[in-house]
Amino acid sequence: HKPNILLGFNEPDRPDQANMSVSKGVELWPRLMELDIPLVSPACSLGGEWSWLNSWNNQISNKGYRCEYAGAHWYSGPSSTNLLNYIDTVQSAAGGKPVWLTMFSVVDWSKGNADWSDDTNSNFILEFPWRAAANNNLRKYAIFIFSGGPPTNQRHRTNPRSHFRPNNATLHPFGTAYPA
Repeated sequence: HKPNILLGFNEPDRPDQANMSVSKGVELWPRLMELDIPLVSPACSLGGEWSWLNSWNNQISNKGYRCEYAGAHWYSGPSSTNLLNYIDTVQSAAGGKPVWLTMFSVVDWSKGNADWSDDTNSNFILEFPWRAAANNNLRKYAIFIFSGGPPTNQRHRTNPRSHFRPNNATLHPFGTAYPA
């Protein structure tokens, strides 16, 4: 059975993921085009949209290759405004293509210097889908599900990841808030 759509390479700008140069990504793209289905560009890690994706998009455009959507990943603090601005950035880097946000989640990469609570996470996941519905340049989105034990004091814990469920598969408040 033929798929309806194909996602491009996963984080080609990262050595621990697809780990490929822009030229290698361009070289391999015609193989994906042969499937004759809509294609989503490689989804870079946060920050790779200009250094990798923009260069890749320019090169495939110059060769006349097709790509219908721009893939994106986003991991940062719980801000719908920042996430929607990032989607605009990815769309610009990909030559105006509509965006598929194939992974997003709340993560504190600052090693504890950020400041938010589980309530802030829940508010974010309630607000983002509502705002995303009005965003014409975002076609699809999917959360990256972190799992782990519940915090000892859930309402006062700072900088939590967007834990969806603990190991026993019951949902945290963030998980119950996310519209499946």
